[in-house]
Amino acid sequence: MAFHGRRFALKHLGTLRGRGSLSTRRGRRLGAVDYEIDGYVDSRQRSANGRISGSADVLRQAFEAGVARITLQDGPAIDVVLADPQGEPAAEFVVSGPPPSFGH
Repeated sequence: MAFHGRRFALKHLGTLRGRGSLSTRRGRRLGAVDYEIDGYVDSRQRSANGRISGSADVLRQAFEAGVARITLQDGPAIDVVLADPQGEPAAEFVVSGPPPSFGH
């Protein structure tokens, strides 16, 4: 990726996988989900995105809520915005707040 004549490398920080709990940002628990989250850093900021799987109804409710929250299996919670799952039991998402720690 080039930016004003300089190169900025996008570095993969790692991948988190596990089983967590999906809720609305207001705290209404929707259900259990499996997640896979990839973390990245460029010269300016950290970011994360991933894939989530669970009940199609749970994912639809999270999508309709706008911002949802995944409580990771080791305790911390992250805010995410899901892509439309279109009735499927899996969806892509982006982390909308601070990304989780990837050990770096």
